[in-house]
Amino acid sequence: MPRKDKTGFLIQYIVAIVASITSAGYGSVMSWTSPSLPFLKSGKSNLSVNNDEIAWIAPLLPIGIIIGNFLNPIFIDRLGRKWTLLLFAIPQIISWLLILLAKNTKIICIGRIFGGIGYGGGICATIVYLSEIGNCKNRGIFLTLIKVSSSFGIFFTIFLGAISPYFYMNLCLLIMPIVFVIFFPFMPDSSYFFAKNCKNEEKKFYSLVPLNEKENKNDNDCEKKIIVKENENYKLNFKNENKINDNEGDDKKNHIEEKKNFKLENYQNSENKNKILNKKNNFPNDYQLNNEILKNKENGFLNLKNCNFWQLLSIRSNLRGLFIIFTVTTLDCFSGHPVLVYFSQQMLTYEGSLLSPKNGALIHATVKLLASMIATQIIERFQRKTILLCTSILITLTQGILTIFFFIKDNNLMDISLLGFLPYLAFLIYETASSIGASNLFYIYQGEFFENHVKGMAVTVSKIYHMFMIFLTIVIYQCLIVKFSSYVIFGLFCICCVIFSIVCLIIIPETKGKSLEEIQIILKRRKVFL
Repeated sequence: MPRKDKTGFLIQYIVAIVASITSAGYGSVMSWTSPSLPFLKSGKSNLSVNNDEIAWIAPLLPIGIIIGNFLNPIFIDRLGRKWTLLLFAIPQIISWLLILLAKNTKIICIGRIFGGIGYGGGICATIVYLSEIGNCKNRGIFLTLIKVSSSFGIFFTIFLGAISPYFYMNLCLLIMPIVFVIFFPFMPDSSYFFAKNCKNEEKKFYSLVPLNEKENKNDNDCEKKIIVKENENYKLNFKNENKINDNEGDDKKNHIEEKKNFKLENYQNSENKNKILNKKNNFPNDYQLNNEILKNKENGFLNLKNCNFWQLLSIRSNLRGLFIIFTVTTLDCFSGHPVLVYFSQQMLTYEGSLLSPKNGALIHATVKLLASMIATQIIERFQRKTILLCTSILITLTQGILTIFFFIKDNNLMDISLLGFLPYLAFLIYETASSIGASNLFYIYQGEFFENHVKGMAVTVSKIYHMFMIFLTIVIYQCLIVKFSSYVIFGLFCICCVIFSIVCLIIIPETKGKSLEEIQIILKRRKVFL
C-alpha cells in the first residue's frame, strides 16, 4: 500500500475512535443505574431519597433518548455530522454535572433527561458519521466500533462503581464528553456532507483519505457495462449499414434506408432510456447529491415528496432496508437480550448460584466488551449472513439449555447442585453470540442500507423502534415472570429466536465487500431475497 494511502487509513481509524467516545458515553449512561441505585438506597448517600423518587430515575432516560432521536434529523443535515455530534455533547456534559452536584433526587432526574437527549441524538449521529467516513473494506469495522465502545462504557461504569466512591465515578464519566469536545473539533466532517456543501477547509484531509474513492470507481458497474455494450452494438450495426453498395435497386435502397432509420431510432431511444436509467440510479454518494433535492433546497422549497421521511417510506430500497432492520431488532429483543442486560443480577440470582449478583454483572460486562472486540476482527473476514446464522444457532442452543435447566430445577426432577455453573456459562455464551451477531449487525445495517440524504432519518426511526421493542420486551417479561416460571420465558425466547432468525436469513442480502451504491442496486431489485 502506498505511503499516502497508509497515512489516510490511519487518519480514518483515529477519527473513528475519537467519534466512538460518544457511544462509550451512551453505554455508560445506560448502565449508570446498576451501581448507582443501590448506593442511593443505602444509608451511605448524602441525598434524602425515597422509593418513589428512585423509581423515576431509570424510566426518565429512555424518554430523553427518544427526544434526542427526534432532534437528530433536525440538525444532522443542516449543521453536518461533525457539528451535530459536538452540539449533542453539550447536554451530555450538563447531565453529568447535574448528577455530580445534585443535592436531591429531582436534580438527578433532570440530569438523566439531559443525558438521554445528548446520548440519544449523539448515538444516531455517530452511526451516520462512521458509515460515511469508511469504505467497503473498513465500513463494517467502523460501525462495529459503536458496539465495542458502548460495551466499554458499560464495563467502565460497572467497574468504577465497584472500586470507587459514587462522586469519583460520576467525575470520571464527566471527563469522557469533555475529552470528546476537546479533540473532535480537529476532526473532519463526513465526505458526504463535505461534498454536499463544498467545504474547502477539509480538502487536505480528503486528499489523504481515499474514503469511498474506490467505491465510486465501481458505481453501478453492472448497469454501465450493459449500457455501453448495447450502445456499441447499435453504433456498429448503424456503421455497417453505410457500407451497402449504392448500385443496388431503388426498392432495396429504400428498404435499407428504412431499416437504418429504424435502427437509428432504436439507438436514440436506447440513449434516452439509458439517460433515464442513469438518472433513476443516480444515488447520492460521497461526491454526488441528488440534483432534484439540491435544487429544491437552494430555492428554499421542499415539498412532501422531497421530505426525507417521505422518501424513506416511499422509495423501494429505503423501505426494504427499514423492514430488514426492524426484523433484526425484533430478533435481538425477542431472543431476550434486553432482559439479560436490564435484569442480569435478578436472573443470575438463584439457589446454588456460584457468584454474587454484583460479581456476575461485572463478569457479564467484561464478556460483552471482549465479544465486541472479537466482532471487529471477524466482521470483514466472514459474510454478514454467515455470522448471523452461526450466532443465532448459539443463541438458540443457550436458550434451550436454560429452558431445560430451570425446568428440571423448578420441578425438582433431579439434583442439579453440580450444575450450578451452567446458567452462567449459558449467559456468557449468549452475550458473546449476541454481541457479535444481531446486536452488532443492527448498527452495521443502519449504515449500509440507506441513501446518504435519508440516513439520518432512517437511523432515528430505527433507534425509536429499537427503544420501543426494548420497552415491550421488558414489559412482557415482567408480566410473564409473575405468572410463569423462568423456563417458560426462556422457552418462548428460544422459539422466537428460531422464527426470526429464519426470516432474517431469507430477507437480508449479503453486503460484505459491496459499496453503498451496489447495496442500493440490490435493494431496488424486484427480488431481494438472496
